[in-house]
Amino acid sequence: MPHVQTFTIQGWLPGYNEYLKAKGAVRGHERYNDLRKSTMELVALYARQGRVVPCPYPVVVSIAWVEPNAKRDLDNIQAGVKEILDALRAIGVLRNDGQRDVQGIVHTVAVNRKAPAIHLTLTQCGEPTS
Repeated sequence: MPHVQTFTIQGWLPGYNEYLKAKGAVRGHERYNDLRKSTMELVALYARQGRVVPCPYPVVVSIAWVEPNAKRDLDNIQAGVKEILDALRAIGVLRNDGQRDVQGIVHTVAVNRKAPAIHLTLTQCGEPTS
């Protein structure tokens, strides 16, 4: 039976449009990097609070994006997966975020005005990566 870990990020993450806006602003590279860094720190905080442990096996990542409204396009919302995977790699949950270690990413999107969140599930599969 595969090992499954879950955790939830309260609120929502910046989307692709927010990253483009930061990059195009005055001192854009610095603002873009600050936005990425703060997003990754938030993901890491919630992963630690959820007591997520290192995954020695490849994983399938399931992400349930719960938005406060239906205004953002799906591709804009799902752009946050980059910072999620990078944060999990940075804190040692994932060995890497390449195809050997992340064998699939499944997205769902829902709306809940009162409780926006991102629910993450890491399902370990396959043989340990070396």
